Amino acid sequence: MINQSEFKERLSRLVTKRTKSVNAGGCTGSIFALDFSDQTVDRADEKNVTDDCLMVKCSWRLDDIKHVRPVTGWQEDSDEQGVMTLRLKSLINDIVNKVEISPFNDLEIFFESGKRLFVFCDMTPYVEGDFNWFLKTSEGIYAVNLNLKCIFERNQN
Repeated sequence: MINQSEFKERLSRLVTKRTKSVNAGGCTGSIFALDFSDQTVDRADEKNVTDDCLMVKCSWRLDDIKHVRPVTGWQEDSDEQGVMTLRLKSLINDIVNKVEISPFNDLEIFFESGKRLFVFCDMTPYVEGDFNWFLKTSEGIYAVNLNLKCIFERNQN
């Protein structure tokens, strides 16, 4: 396990990153992944570079905080052209403005567009699974386990 302040510091590095891609829909159900990249770096082969990847398995909701309304959530249609999939993809090219984490490791990511991704850790030791959400980085994987604790697995490079 890592301490909460170290975890918060790592998550804060998402601020100013661009959502490069969204992997959602189809057979994954409500599970999705967001790929983030540094918007200020000019890279020759940008499509093959990802700095961080957030994967969410627990409950979540995407809100429009400017207009105080939900955009989509984990129980909506997740077909390839479903509401959930298409609205999650509206985050592509959006910039992270702020990241907040609760004492229970619920996650809030605020975007430049006025959208907020709220990730609620509802997977506990009494359900099948291995984690609520994780952030894959160049250093390793930060994951919130079923005890709602952050664990860190360093890359073996």
